[in-house]
Amino acid sequence: MSKSNFQRFSYFCILIGGVMLIYTMSQEEEILALKILGIVFLMLGLYGLNTGIKSKGTKEEEHD
Repeated sequence: MSKSNFQRFSYFCILIGGVMLIYTMSQEEEILALKILGIVFLMLGLYGLNTGIKSKGTKEEEHD
């Protein structure tokens, strides 16, 4: 899977998770399984985006 497709998949997971959580909050009867699934999708999407971000690291100054 290319990097841009993986990012799109991550954004899609975040969107789906958010929609699931908003939907369960708007219902009178709480659907616990849907809330858990929404959180799982959110975390999966955030993890996917986080793995694509490279850390700056520490710069080692060279002394000549």
